[in-house]
Amino acid sequence: MTSHRSARRQPAIGGTLDPAGERRVRSNSSASSRHSCNASRVDRVEEALAGEWALLDATVRSDSCGLEQLLHPDFAERGQSGRWWTREAILDALPGEAGTYEPPEVRDMHADEVADGVVLVVYVSVRAGRSVGRSSLWMEHTGRMRIRWHQGTPLPAE
Repeated sequence: MTSHRSARRQPAIGGTLDPAGERRVRSNSSASSRHSCNASRVDRVEEALAGEWALLDATVRSDSCGLEQLLHPDFAERGQSGRWWTREAILDALPGEAGTYEPPEVRDMHADEVADGVVLVVYVSVRAGRSVGRSSLWMEHTGRMRIRWHQGTPLPAE
């Protein structure tokens, strides 16, 4: 279950990157991955990770219909500036970034299923020398994983 790709590029769907660039998928289940119930947990983790990577992609961010499929109906965000974002505000703002959005460098993205159908994705984004700790909560809704909460917290300079 190991795949290596640059931290700047998206790993294979469901891939997570630790500091060494190793792929890992974690679940809070104590069951072996051979059990079918754990397979669905891994699928949810992989789907949340794929969704998180999609939200970092300029093409996806410029597509209102695609964004609607990724955002939970009750989505909210506390941005790195401290601003509160609603689902509607994000759906209005992101497509307007078309042509100017530059994806950040992504470091140490990983995910855990913290409850049945709830996946926590955490990573650090770096843009223009500024690092931001990011966390997203993905929840199963209408048969697919959707982002319910996102927060960006500026990190001190290293």
